Amino acid sequence: MVQSQQPTIWGLGIAFSIVAIVAVGLRFQARRIKGQKFEADDWTIVIAMILGLGVTIDILIMTQRGGLGAHTQYDDNGNPLDPEAYVIFGKASTPYAAQLFRGN
Repeated sequence: MVQSQQPTIWGLGIAFSIVAIVAVGLRFQARRIKGQKFEADDWTIVIAMILGLGVTIDILIMTQRGGLGAHTQYDDNGNPLDPEAYVIFGKASTPYAAQLFRGN
């Protein structure tokens, strides 16, 4: 039986995304209640939250399609049984800037 951490990765990814969205929402709500205008730090945290959600989505894609959180299974010759997962994992884990410079 192959052990997998994929359910844990999914659960934590979704849970912490919800916590981040609620925290930023409550921050904006508190500013509104106190009658304070939104400053640069408020908009910066929104951008950071969006980028954080993007990283979480990337991790969930690697979990679902690339095999993150599961042991890789090999055949008798040492080749992975699911070579497409290697390609997906490699594309998802390569820094985005490097992909842009290479033209992928």
